[in-house]
Amino acid sequence: MGMRMTSRKSKLCWLTGCVLLWVGSATAAEDQQLPGAETQRPRICLALGGGGARGMAHVGILRVLEEMRIPVDCIAGTSIGSIVGGLYALDFSQEEMEEVVLTTDWEAMFSDRPPRREMTHRRRQDDLSQMIELDLGVDSSGLKIPRGLIQGQNMLVFLRRLSKDYALVKNFDDFPVPFRAVATDIETGESVEIGSGDLSRAVRASIGIPALLTPAEIDGRWLVDGGLFANVPVDAAHSMGADVVIAVDVGFPTRTREQLGSAIEIADQTVTLMMRKGTEEQLEKLGEADVIIVPQLGDTSSAAFDSGIELMQIGGQAARAMAESLSRYSLGPDEYAAHRQARAKRARVASVPVVKDIEVNVDGRISDKAILAWMSQGAGDPLDLDVLERDVQRIYGQGVFESVDYSLAPEGDQAILEIDATQKSWGPNFLKFGVNLQENFEGDSDLSVSTRYTMTQVNPLAAEWRSELEMGSDSRLFTEFYQPLNYGSAYFLSVSAEGNQRILTIYEDAVNDPIGEVRYRNLEFRFDVGKEAFGLGEFRLGVLRGRAQRRLRVGDPNEPRLADSDIDQGEVGFRFEHDSLDQVPFALDGSIVYFEAAASRDGLGATANFDRYRFKGTSAWSTGGFTAMLGLELSSYHNASPLDSIEPFALGGFLRLSGLNRNELTGQHLMLGKVILMQRLDKMNFGSIPLYLGGSMELGNTWQDLDNVGFESALWSGSAFIAADTFLGPVYLGTGLTEGRRGSLFLAIGHQY
Repeated sequence: MGMRMTSRKSKLCWLTGCVLLWVGSATAAEDQQLPGAETQRPRICLALGGGGARGMAHVGILRVLEEMRIPVDCIAGTSIGSIVGGLYALDFSQEEMEEVVLTTDWEAMFSDRPPRREMTHRRRQDDLSQMIELDLGVDSSGLKIPRGLIQGQNMLVFLRRLSKDYALVKNFDDFPVPFRAVATDIETGESVEIGSGDLSRAVRASIGIPALLTPAEIDGRWLVDGGLFANVPVDAAHSMGADVVIAVDVGFPTRTREQLGSAIEIADQTVTLMMRKGTEEQLEKLGEADVIIVPQLGDTSSAAFDSGIELMQIGGQAARAMAESLSRYSLGPDEYAAHRQARAKRARVASVPVVKDIEVNVDGRISDKAILAWMSQGAGDPLDLDVLERDVQRIYGQGVFESVDYSLAPEGDQAILEIDATQKSWGPNFLKFGVNLQENFEGDSDLSVSTRYTMTQVNPLAAEWRSELEMGSDSRLFTEFYQPLNYGSAYFLSVSAEGNQRILTIYEDAVNDPIGEVRYRNLEFRFDVGKEAFGLGEFRLGVLRGRAQRRLRVGDPNEPRLADSDIDQGEVGFRFEHDSLDQVPFALDGSIVYFEAAASRDGLGATANFDRYRFKGTSAWSTGGFTAMLGLELSSYHNASPLDSIEPFALGGFLRLSGLNRNELTGQHLMLGKVILMQRLDKMNFGSIPLYLGGSMELGNTWQDLDNVGFESALWSGSAFIAADTFLGPVYLGTGLTEGRRGSLFLAIGHQY
């Protein structure tokens, strides 16, 4: 009897243990399952393909999947698919994803220009020069060009802003929805699935269109767009354990023979064929349980980012067309709610770690101390991602780095902040070219071409040595050595030398014939001490020594303004420059101001004693598609003699009394006021050339005697023009009219600030 009781107890304990073991195993298995796997059902994974703006259709498809209550347990994305997939993996709501797609300035994302107000004053000065934006590298081997037209800095900043709540999450399986970004190793051609590390860098690598975007380096591999061989990442979905793959193909269709009418179209077809081959190989791996969605995008351009609403609608239509195949995976309302709730539990609760330490990795000659000096985020302070983003843009705004990025390494409840600053691969010495033109179609043409050679990172303090050469109607040779006084210091020293030559036609007044033509030559050496007040401008105090020469070319040698003359120059001067324009050449907001006061004294070696004052300012405001600009210029010599070879101030030409020839009016005193109105004509499409229609009203003159200065002797002028922002710079074509019925047609290339 006792034996039986013991046996029964043993069997009962054994059975109870098995039940507990089964329950424990099931619980453990459930813990390993992904959100939404609360009941036995297939593991569903999305494979979102690449196609540039065409990938906006993904967002419309995701909306339909949610409406049909289809769970997503994992997601893989290539190129634009990695951006949309990454947002979905971070549990962005449908409304949030649509807002990102529709409100992002995609044209700015596909450029390297940082916000202009985060650039140093020197880089803003570069903006206003007559140089073409492209810079070439120079070293002992010759000229070098970038590895891509775009380095991807703004794209990286954009991705970091979107994923900031997950900056400390390094395993992509720990996202609300596990995620893979697919890229291509440009050395081996292998497809690379990125599932750990830094999400922003992973997505940036996946969208690295060869030749357009510079390859991204991750774990020692150079990675470019994953669409080269896996534009629909089915393999990546399978590697994540997918039982069912919902694949979305937004790739380009091939062209017919009739559509291959140019070399560019043939080259594009070559790339499309290669990508289609890879896509077909991926799609062949889909089984009967899988679903393929192909939105009917036709020949929609990869740059059609302004068509977001339409593209999302097309995506939604494509998903609904596959409703029969998709519906077998729909969950009931309660089950889907449980899936979403489980996914939401995996969402990261944003916390603000304290930055324990900052580590700087600089690929270049600039010291890491300079990098730290440019930062506002400090060690020991709570992490402020907005401040850190501005720091990154400010460092990048120095203009010498190919990329500036950061990453966070968790360390308990704190974090180590790593700053990576990589110098331009084609630097650190750069060559630029430019062109400036004023043409009135009456034989009076002023054309000059220029080149600039800049040596950056001359020493760890970020010194620069710049030289410029301009040849044409005006000639100029300039060189400057710019030395900050400490790491990241706002104070600097500048030593420069300049030689220039300009030929001026001297007129009696605006309606008379010219009285002669003279050539002015100047050779100057300057030493300045200055400070850059970030956000305000640059101050300089300096001394100048040199020699000025005036030589008669045509006219009466007895005329004081034409007679040959030579003087020694010696002066002390103060300069202030402010530039808060939001963009150039066609600013929408902000101001630019230049003020100079200089005293020429014999005690400094000058032949003549006189004072010089110059003020020039322009402000811009925009509303309702219109931009208004108000400009004022005042210049004056005090106590200067016309017998001295002092180059006079000049007016005439586009926006400087537009009906007159360039520099037609000269004198020792100048006044000019102007109002400019412009409206952008195009629809601001991504990649379009901005076109503007504008007009101006101008009032001004030059005078020899200060007593004659006044509005009663000023001349009215106006212009009407059409303008375009081109590769060569701003181009203006229009007509001008000045009081006295002086009119002209004009073509101008170059900045007019």
